[in-house]
Amino acid sequence: MQKIIRTLIYSYLRSVHKNQFGRISIPNVVKKTKKALFIIPEDPLAVSTIKSFTKFLGRKFSSITYLVDMKYVGQIKDSLPLKVILYDLNSKNKFGLPKKELLNRLRIESFDLIVDLNLTDSLFHNYVIHKLNSSTKIGFYRKNSDLFNNLQLKVSTKENLQEVYAGFFKFLFI
Repeated sequence: MQKIIRTLIYSYLRSVHKNQFGRISIPNVVKKTKKALFIIPEDPLAVSTIKSFTKFLGRKFSSITYLVDMKYVGQIKDSLPLKVILYDLNSKNKFGLPKKELLNRLRIESFDLIVDLNLTDSLFHNYVIHKLNSSTKIGFYRKNSDLFNNLQLKVSTKENLQEVYAGFFKFLFI
């Protein structure tokens, strides 16, 4: 049943998003960004790896917000003060999509740049990206990433996570 729902949601999103994105220039995007949203994967290893880059990211952007699952707050609390929007199981509806309250909270922030750090498809995070209005959405190449991101970076998932994210951030800040 869950697989059918996923397929239906992605089919709907695919029909809505045909040729929606324009061209972007990475150096200009980073320079012009006032508020960035970094979507942290629901993976403890990825969370601890990304945590090591938070100081570096803080120097590159004037305002960063991280979208993090509540169960990983223990892993990142020593990196605080970070601006973090937390979600948990209560933030998801019966289909595993974000509830309106979370989406409204994110919309209020009005982000210039959304960076999805998921290496695999996450329907919850993809739906968040779909519902937020931002001219620039960047992430890793995945099966459905062309529906949500104007720029996708293809990486080998067999590499060390530290190297994958280091390469991604290096590319982002060329």
